Amino acid sequence: MALKIYNTLNRQKELFQPDTPGEVKIYNCGPTTYDYFHIGNARNFVIFDVIRRYLRLSGYKVKFVQNLTDVDDKIIQRAQEENTTPQAIAEKYTKVYFEDADALGILRADVHPKATEHIPDMIAFIQDLIKKGAAYRTSEGVYFNILKSQDYGKLSKQRLEDLIIGIRVEVDQNKKSPADFALWKKAKPGEPSWQSPWGEGRPGWHIECSTMSTKYLGDTLDIHG
Repeated sequence: MALKIYNTLNRQKELFQPDTPGEVKIYNCGPTTYDYFHIGNARNFVIFDVIRRYLRLSGYKVKFVQNLTDVDDKIIQRAQEENTTPQAIAEKYTKVYFEDADALGILRADVHPKATEHIPDMIAFIQDLIKKGAAYRTSEGVYFNILKSQDYGKLSKQRLEDLIIGIRVEVDQNKKSPADFALWKKAKPGEPSWQSPWGEGRPGWHIECSTMSTKYLGDTLDIHG
């Protein structure tokens, strides 16, 4: 029986044809490790575990990558609330995540990359975007220039103009567009940071999965969850 899958781009079910015949590359967004995951998170984890199992049962070779976000604003905030370090919070809830995932019978991913273990990769990725003119530096960090991406909003079927209207402007007034998002954030006192060509800082949330999915799956993937 032929497998049909929902294509977010055209909003239709279509015959599933992986980029490489017989092989399927899946990237499933993992937890931000600052708290226990809730039933909505569990739904995602369980569903994509079932999809992976089905594909393997159907004879496909599957590479399944699921990241662990272990540096993030929420992690830093939780550390401040509990008077501990962001690293301690991330380690605690990474352990809890695997315990709860195991209890649900979810298989481990082939790779569980952690954001903090891929900082050099993210820096190189951002440098490449800057060279291409798709990102720019300000006094507060580095931002992605959405006006350089003609397909921005294509998957969500939203126009760039509509996304910009009413958007909450971040502190950095030097952004070229209110909707531009941070790829690298300037270090603040007490926050985890790394050295970069743009000074001490940390990656923005958006760059993590772009970098890690490319590193482990290549420039294209078949299914994103």
